[in-house]
Parts: sequence; structure tokens; C-alpha cells
Amino acid sequence: MSADDIERQPLLAEEKQVDEAEVQEELDDAMSYDARKLITFDVLRAATGTIWVKGSLWKMMGMLFAISLVTAMVVIALVKQPEKLDTSKYSKLTTFLKAIVGLLLGFFLSSSVNRWYACTCGFLELFTAIRGLHMQLLAMGAPKEHVHMCMRYCVVSACSLQFHLQMQTLPEEDREEFRERKWASLIHDGSLDSAKLSSCTVARLHKEEKEVLDKVEDPSQTLWVWVISLLTRMSADGELPPIPCPTYGKILSWADKAYNGIREVQAAVCVQPPYVYVQMMAVLVAVNNILIAVSFGITLGITLSLAMREHASSKVISKDLQDVGIAFLISTVGPFLYHALLEVAVCIAQPFAGCDDEEENSPGRIPAKKLLNILKKVTTRSYEPGGDHFYDLVVTWPAILMTKSGKEMAGKVDKVLHVFPPTAAFYASRHWFTIVARDVEVRYFHKLYPLAHALLLSGLVTAVCECMVLLSLIFVHHFPSMPVLWQVYCGTVGVGASLALAVCLLSLWRSSTPREVAEKEPSEASLSPARRRSSRLLQPRLLTSCRFVVMPGGAWLFDVCCSSRGRRRDRWNTCGSPCCVEVLHDMRN
Repeated sequence: MSADDIERQPLLAEEKQVDEAEVQEELDDAMSYDARKLITFDVLRAATGTIWVKGSLWKMMGMLFAISLVTAMVVIALVKQPEKLDTSKYSKLTTFLKAIVGLLLGFFLSSSVNRWYACTCGFLELFTAIRGLHMQLLAMGAPKEHVHMCMRYCVVSACSLQFHLQMQTLPEEDREEFRERKWASLIHDGSLDSAKLSSCTVARLHKEEKEVLDKVEDPSQTLWVWVISLLTRMSADGELPPIPCPTYGKILSWADKAYNGIREVQAAVCVQPPYVYVQMMAVLVAVNNILIAVSFGITLGITLSLAMREHASSKVISKDLQDVGIAFLISTVGPFLYHALLEVAVCIAQPFAGCDDEEENSPGRIPAKKLLNILKKVTTRSYEPGGDHFYDLVVTWPAILMTKSGKEMAGKVDKVLHVFPPTAAFYASRHWFTIVARDVEVRYFHKLYPLAHALLLSGLVTAVCECMVLLSLIFVHHFPSMPVLWQVYCGTVGVGASLALAVCLLSLWRSSTPREVAEKEPSEASLSPARRRSSRLLQPRLLTSCRFVVMPGGAWLFDVCCSSRGRRRDRWNTCGSPCCVEVLHDMRN
């Protein structure tokens, strides 16, 4: 094994220098928080990632307070007899508008949250499709250069979707400059389609590819056309199953799922509510806040005017000061909450508002950069030394034991399990404990069968006795007294509980009892010639899809004893140590 081989022992792998720009994530993550703090008073002190850090909210409150002060000064200067003014009439007008504004804000906030969820689910569906396609290509044993190219196009498609949605929230004059800057960050001058896949090259493009994508309207969907073309070329070259094969259709289904995710995200963000609705709602919120501010200014002006002109006694002035305090709270809390709810709805309605290099990020922004970094790490981990190569074997091992040939291999594969790294040993122990727990569960519920029958029999006997007592009392023309009826009622409840418990225990015992269905094999004489030939081909079939196993000395053992339709396919890569030779000899035998 050469020193440059990437499939070396994980403990001897070289540490890679990770770019800080690749691992940097959003500080204000709208999806990662501790929900338990929402029921404590800590929620009052939280500021990061909330609407209270929005400068536009406090700017609006300052403007409303200025309107109140100007109104108070106008009342002091122009009203000669302020004691004749009745401020309750203005309060009735604001009360009428509060109901309409609250109703419209509730509808808009609900629709914004639904669109935010739809957008997030679309992004996650896209990432799930990329990861599923990656695992499918690895399982098919596709060349790493082509897998790398396919993953490049997939990840760049997700990055392009993020850039496009961020660009939609910018002014028209800033969009072109933003697009050029973001696409320039994806250009890579070196080799991209090598066997070494890393987070530094998985989201990169050649200059020629970037020039082609500049001419299309939607690069994120065009890149998936390239992915499908690459998969078709790989199928034609024999690197993937042929096009008529259902496995190839399964591979293409991941591309279709990714396309649906892109369309769902674009529909959730680009298709906004009608402007006539949201404009009227925003106007009503602004008018309601202005009327509340004017009402507070009138109350403040009347109180100050009476105090300066000494037209009222100290008792009346103290009452007016109380009214001013209450009006101040109403005029402050009401508009503040209404405008805060409007800000929240607008932030959620634009989940991609704000760019990575902007100082102020939207509180309701989807952490797309964090999700993309996770996707890059996941898609590159399977190629890096120390990755999850051995996880496939351990996960599929309980399923292998369920087959007849798998049970015969149990003793042989145990020799491979003891050389696993600690991570693989953990997964192996977890699956072995699951099998043991199922076996104990079956043995335990076998003992419930006689108990259930005893409960069922006792319940039936009790029911017959209760019926006989009740009928005897009725036939002798004695209506049962209340204590007797209470006994009958308690007995009936006991019978029902016994029967219910018996049925429950019987159902548990029946569901936990292993049942072996004997498959009746048709005779070869009753089959047609085509069915006879296919049955002969399918007779010996060993379902053990073990991919990678770490061996002592830095060797890799993969494709362990994989045979299908009578053709055995073994691919080994060992270091030649006695332990490896012994294990391989046992596995081959």
C-alpha cells in the first residue's frame, strides 16, 4: 500500500488544515435554542436573536413619542379651556381599530410561520436528497472521481439556491454586484475532480463551468440536469446499473426529490402574500399607533395646561397625573407590541433576508450557512481517513444474521469484529444488545399465556355468578337494594377489567411469539421453462453487503464475501500480516 493511499489506518491519518471561513456559522441561529428557558424569567433578559435588537422597532417608538410631545405642545398652545376636552372619545376610536389590527396581524403572522416551515423543510429535503445520492453512489462502488464531481454539482446547487434567495431581498442596484461576489468565491483554480474529496473543494467550480452557469436563469436547477447527465453517462459506461434496472430508477429518484425541494423553497420565498393585503395591514398598524400617540399627547397636554394655569385643585391634578400615567402605559405598550408583531411577521416572511457580510442579520433568518457546512462535512467524511467506513458493516450485521447464510457466518465474522475501532465497537454492542433484548422479551411474554387464560377464566366465572344473583333477586319479586346493586356494579367492573387485561396479555403474547411461515416451494415440473431457469439462478444468494473493515497494520478489508446469483465477487486489500491472512482464510472458507 502506497503512502499516498487515502485508505490508510485512521490513527495514522494526517491532520488537515480547515479553513476558518468554511466552519464559521451563524451566531444567531433561529432554529437552535433551549425551549425550557421559555417558561422561565430568563426569557425577559434574552436579547440576542430576538426582535428587540431591531433598530427599526426602536426608531418607530421614538417617532411615536415625538408625535405625542408635539400634540401636547399644540394642546397647551391652542386650547384655551382644556378642562372641557373629553379624551374618552379618542380612546373609543383606538379601541375599534385594535380589534381589526390584531385580527389582520394574526393572519399574517400565521401565514408567515407556515411559509418559514415550508422553506426550511424544502432545504432539508434538498440536503437529504444529496446525502441519499451520495450513499447510493458509494454503495454501488462508483469511481471516486465521478462521485466527487457529482457531489460538487449537488453542493454548489445548494449554495446557488442560497445566493439566489438572498439576492431577492436586496435592492435592484446591489443584486448584480452581490451575485458576482458570491460566484467568485466558488471558483477554484486547482484540480477539483481528484480522488481526495475535502470540504475545501466540494463547493467549488471551474471557470468554464461558472461561465456556462452565468448564461442560465436558474443555476441551482441546471446543476441537477448536469448531475442526471453524469449519472446517465456512468450507467452507460457500466459504473452504475443499466437504465432499465430499478436500482438506476432509485438513484434518479434522489435527483427528483432534490428538484422538488428546490421548487418548494423557491415557491415559499418568492410567492409572497398579495401586496394589497399586507399594505392595508401595515397602514392600519401605523394609523392605530399614530392615533394612540395622539391620544396620549392630548391627555398629557391637558394635564400640563391645567397645572400651569392653576385652574384645578391639587386633588384634580393628582387624578389627572394618574390618568397620564395610565395613558402613557397604554400608548407605550400597545403600539410597541403591535409594531413588534409586524416586525416579527416580516422577518419570518423573509427567511433569507440579510447577507453573510452584513452587520445586521434578520432574527428569523434560516441558518443556511450552518446547514451547508454540515452538508460539506457529511459528504466528505466518507472519503477522509477515520471516516464512517466501518459503520455500514455494523449497521447491516443484525440484518445479515436474519438470513440462513448469515447465521452460518456468525462465528467467522466475530473474528473481524474484535479488530474494530472503538466507534464501530460501540455500534456493534448497541445492535447486539437490541437482539438480546428482543430474545428476552419473547421469553418473558411466553409466561404470560397461562396467566392470561387464568384471568379470562376467573372473569367468566365471576360474570356468571353475578348474573345468577341478580336473576334470583328479580324472580323472587325483591327489587335489589342499593348495597346489592353496588356489589353487582363492582363485580361487573372487575369482570371487565379482568377480560381487558386478559385480552391485552394475549395480544402481547401473540405479537411477541416468533412465527415461522413455511414457504411451499413449487415443484420444478410445475414451473415454466423461464421460471425454472430463473429459480436455478436465484438459489444460492448470500446477502452480506459488508463494505469496509479496518484490519491491523493499516489494511482495509472490503466487499466481504459478496455473492449474488451464483457468481462470487471478493475484493481484498490486506497488509499480509498473519492475523489478516487467518481472518481472510476463514472468511473465504
